[in-house]
Amino acid sequence: MKTNRIIILLAGLLILTSCASTKYIYQEGFDDIKNVGIVTPFTDIEIIQAADSIVYDSEATAEFADLITESLMASALPTGKYMLMDLGNESLRYAILSLRDVYPKYAGETRVPGELDKFLEEHGQRYGVFTFANGYLTNSKHYRKELFLSILTTVVTHALSLGMLTVENYIPEKNSFQMWIAVVDSQTDRFVFFNSCSRNGSDPTNEKHVKRAIDKLVKDFKNKK
Repeated sequence: MKTNRIIILLAGLLILTSCASTKYIYQEGFDDIKNVGIVTPFTDIEIIQAADSIVYDSEATAEFADLITESLMASALPTGKYMLMDLGNESLRYAILSLRDVYPKYAGETRVPGELDKFLEEHGQRYGVFTFANGYLTNSKHYRKELFLSILTTVVTHALSLGMLTVENYIPEKNSFQMWIAVVDSQTDRFVFFNSCSRNGSDPTNEKHVKRAIDKLVKDFKNKK
């Protein structure tokens, strides 16, 4: 079961290979968008301790959420107030998780989950930015072991085949994360901005790595503060 979770996580990281490549922007009235409230990011960070062991890291998860919030406040988004979301609310969690299923090409035709609209309305906010992000950190000892085995496989294969065969050397990524960002208009029940990315080799607890990802995700949001 744990191995399957790791496979699914790594497969997801391979699907999205860069930031700002899947964006959707609603053009009509776009320049008039102001005061985009920042909603508590929904984050999930796990540590891969070994090939068959993966555990949830609450401290890294909380730190990741804080870094996302700080980066959004300093980004090109015309951000307004911060709104605390109760991530213990299952319906809200499910609504944010559904951002992973939004296909950017059809984001303009996709209705925003009602729970997200309702949340903004309850806070007297027309626009809000919702974020879901997950990723992993690799235990240093495990990472060194995987790196060693990867290199050893290449060397041994090359030697035993007298140089006739070579194996492409796979160097596992030590850290990585994925992120989905959506700016929602609660009056029209539509997305006005949507983007997603994967940052292979980036540390979700590193301020510079997270800020770089956020900046690339929202760089096309022309409306400055």
